[in-house]
Amino acid sequence: CNFNQQPDSCELGEPLDYRIDDGGPEFGIRGAGDNMAWLTSHRVIQGASTVEAIEIMFVFAPNTQPATIYIWSDPNGDGNPDDAQVLASKTVPITTLGVLQTIDMPDTFIGVNGTSFFVGAITTATTADFPGPLDTSGTPALGRSWIVGSENTIDPNDLFTGAAQAVLIEDALPFPGKWVLRAKSTAPTYDCNSNNIIDSCEIANGTAVDVDGTGIPDECEDCNQNGQLDSLDIAIGTSADCQGDRIPDECQVLGGDCNGNGVPDTCEIDQGSAADCNENGTPDSCDIAVGSSADADNTGIPDECEDCNSNGFLDSSDIAAGTSADCNTDLIPDECQLGAPAYAVEYFLDDGSRDGNYGFGSVADVLWMNQYFVESGSEWIGEIRVVLGNVIANEAYSVAIWSDPNNDGNPTDAQLVATAPARAANGNTSIFNEVTIDPTYIGPAGTSFFAGVIYRDRYGNQFPVGVDTATISQRTWIAAGGKVDPNNLASAAVFGSLTQATALVRAMGFDGALPFDCNASGIPDECEIADGVLVDADGNGIPDCCEQGTKCKGCATDLDGDGAVGASDLSLVLASWGSNAGDVNGDGTTDASDLSDLLATWGVCG
Repeated sequence: CNFNQQPDSCELGEPLDYRIDDGGPEFGIRGAGDNMAWLTSHRVIQGASTVEAIEIMFVFAPNTQPATIYIWSDPNGDGNPDDAQVLASKTVPITTLGVLQTIDMPDTFIGVNGTSFFVGAITTATTADFPGPLDTSGTPALGRSWIVGSENTIDPNDLFTGAAQAVLIEDALPFPGKWVLRAKSTAPTYDCNSNNIIDSCEIANGTAVDVDGTGIPDECEDCNQNGQLDSLDIAIGTSADCQGDRIPDECQVLGGDCNGNGVPDTCEIDQGSAADCNENGTPDSCDIAVGSSADADNTGIPDECEDCNSNGFLDSSDIAAGTSADCNTDLIPDECQLGAPAYAVEYFLDDGSRDGNYGFGSVADVLWMNQYFVESGSEWIGEIRVVLGNVIANEAYSVAIWSDPNNDGNPTDAQLVATAPARAANGNTSIFNEVTIDPTYIGPAGTSFFAGVIYRDRYGNQFPVGVDTATISQRTWIAAGGKVDPNNLASAAVFGSLTQATALVRAMGFDGALPFDCNASGIPDECEIADGVLVDADGNGIPDCCEQGTKCKGCATDLDGDGAVGASDLSLVLASWGSNAGDVNGDGTTDASDLSDLLATWGVCG
């Protein structure tokens, strides 16, 4: 048709390959556990809506071991396979390791232009097997390659449930990569409407229209099949394009419009018309409707978003049980309404850049910490910041603060003072994860303390400690072993300081005062003012004692600010004897008169 002396049938193009790799793997990869799935996400290209074959490679795996090849849909269209459903599958024996193989599949419709789908495989993988072919060269394709590892059989229609590992490959390894894994479409690349006539000829002779000059017949750029170009639909407002990707929203709501209102969920969330308090990409109302989130108190808010103190219980339950006070009866625990500290000091040793990862290399508890000395005006800690190394995304861990009883900078005698739960994120980056911890008094200026992390490597294949090798502080300590007692670190199988690196763990210090709890009593100022415990003569909502810089009523001897005068305050007075650190009567020194005042006010501060 174009008079170039080549038959049209030879110019229709080869079937389109959905691929992101460059042709060869640099590594064989296995998941966490004895079962493994690996997947690549794609979006349908116009005219290539049917997959006829999968091209895959296996690296290190037993010959003839079965593997099942899959094509999955992505019901909510977000590129995350947590909801993937099988469209087609085929079980084959693993043969010819290291060679790209074409696996013929049933012709499988994968959706209209822009639809998200996945291709991949599931097989078993012992500790000696590394079947997944990972290409790490060339341009990274972030957010596309997934790995699932499990001790249990992996359900192809419920990939993440029970999985020990279900993450993007760049979150599982110290470097990005993409699977050598492709899908072949039946549609010729130069005949989008599959009528055996070259697209350019149809456009040239007027049998196909190309209004936007893309070289593609308009009929192939009409995903909603209304006889009008998609770009025109969007331009004149016939179709919305909330994502700005030039694909009408109605072509992208399949599986991604949980409330059926014709607007993609992602747009509703981004525009604020739907709440997503747990940030899972699904409107809260849908989470509650399908039962993936509970709403025990019928507030329309998932219960996990109504646990402000992260103790695993609904805030209203904490209050009802007396676990938390609610002095102003607003159904929010008092401890969540004291305000965020104004941090005066960031305790740190590193240069801010992760240069590598440390780990134990087997199933183990891994605890690491940095040693610091308290600075004046920052005797309290309210947040721990940590850069993680190679970790499983969303894995539970804790940040922690330890005391140093003999103040020698060595954690042999360290005692756990406070912890806070966290979930692993930003692995293998230099991004600090900021974890709030209950305001914790760590002692007067000059006191030694430790801030760190408690992590369980459940599969022995992680190296969770992000380290800075350019800064050699010799103040980072590691304790690792099958089970480590956080109050007896020296008993761990491995215990000692790092001599060639420093962990990226920081602590945020402040003076103990919170915006709405200036006297550090743990009770909102407004409640203490209302109850007459504190005076606010000028009615500005700030206790007068805090504005005047004086000790607040009944609290002069409450040195640790826990709302009571007790053993810890006594210890502080005795430890500060002869200095001004434990001076409660204002005479400039800590002596018998301060001890007498403390004993006279023993009990609740008020």
